[in-house]
Amino acid sequence: MVVHRTTTYRYRIAFNAPLPFVFRWCTDYQPSDARLEHESFRRKILERSRRKVVYEDIEEIAGGWSWRRHVVTLGPPNRWHSESIGNYRDIELDYVLRELPGGRTEMKFLGRRRPVLLGGANPTAQEFGKSMEASWHLFRKHLERDYRRSLRGPRKPRGSRARPR
Repeated sequence: MVVHRTTTYRYRIAFNAPLPFVFRWCTDYQPSDARLEHESFRRKILERSRRKVVYEDIEEIAGGWSWRRHVVTLGPPNRWHSESIGNYRDIELDYVLRELPGGRTEMKFLGRRRPVLLGGANPTAQEFGKSMEASWHLFRKHLERDYRRSLRGPRKPRGSRARPR
C-alpha cells in the first residue's frame, strides 16, 4: 500500500487593486471561472451565502473524470478558507489579504495537499509554484482589468459575469 503524504505549499502575489475589491473578486465563484484559466472543467454552484460557498468542478480527463467539491468559508474583509475533496487529491487552502501602499493588495496563500484514491505523488514545491504562478498571472490580469473598468463607471465586469470574481 502506498502512503501519500501531505505537502504544504506557500504562494504570494500582489494586485494593483484595493483590498475590498480583491476580496470580492477572488471569492465570487462562478460557473464561468474555467475560462479565466483556459481550462475545461465545469463548475456548479451548490450553495452561496454571506459566509459560505460550496461548489463542484468536474472535468473529463484521459482515462476518466476528475471531480472536486469545494467548501469555502468566507472571513471578510480579508480572508477565506477552502476545503476541497476529490478523486485525485484533497487540499486545504487558506488565503489572507493585506493592504499595501498605493491602493495595492497582497495575497498570501497556504495550501496543504494530499493525493487520494487516483492521485499520484504531490508535485514538488517548485512545480506547484509554477502552476500557481501561471494561474494567478491570468487571474491578476483579469482582476486588475476589472478594477480599472470599475473606476470608469457601472459597467458589468468581464462581459458575462454579473459581479466581480
